[in-house]
Amino acid sequence: MKKRFYKIYACLLVLTALQSCDKGFEALNTNPDASSTINGDYVFTKAQYDAVGNMITGLQGTMQYTTSYNDVAGWGSKYIFNQGTAPYAVFSSAYTKELNEMGEIVRAFEKDPALVNKLAIAKIWQVYCFSKVTDLYGDIPYKEAALGYVSSNYKPVYDSQQSIYTDLLAQLETAVGMFDATKTTFGAADMIYGGDLTKWKNLRTL
Repeated sequence: MKKRFYKIYACLLVLTALQSCDKGFEALNTNPDASSTINGDYVFTKAQYDAVGNMITGLQGTMQYTTSYNDVAGWGSKYIFNQGTAPYAVFSSAYTKELNEMGEIVRAFEKDPALVNKLAIAKIWQVYCFSKVTDLYGDIPYKEAALGYVSSNYKPVYDSQQSIYTDLLAQLETAVGMFDATKTTFGAADMIYGGDLTKWKNLRTL
């Protein structure tokens, strides 16, 4: 009888231990510094900052803004674009920063019709970001780009530059047609035009 009692007692202890294993599990495994939702304005500012910085890197690598007086070619000297990380830096940076950020922003703004102007501006900036990358590299991931977080697509196909530009132009026209003067727009979060819809419309001609 004692042995039976001990077995039952042991089983109860095991069951109690198993029940307590998940106590506070969700809170323990939640990053207190992370957010389940994004602040579109903040991310848009970051995407502008990243894209402009990346564009400057590309310009320095492809055009002779600097030169060197020594016999050995240095950064920007003699129109050489095969030094250091310059040839691939723009590509690798764009997809991990501004292109990924713009994908998150567009998906966030699409959920609220009141943010149609912010969505339109975001789409225009997204077009601008993609255009600079394809200008530099030709065929690049486009249709399946920046979907790693949302659909675990870590090997996007490369689209032809022609098809990319055809779609970019269509995206621009669609975005400009979305503007609604009665809806809110970016303010200080837009470091380029301050949310001015007229100036964003003109960007499509650049």
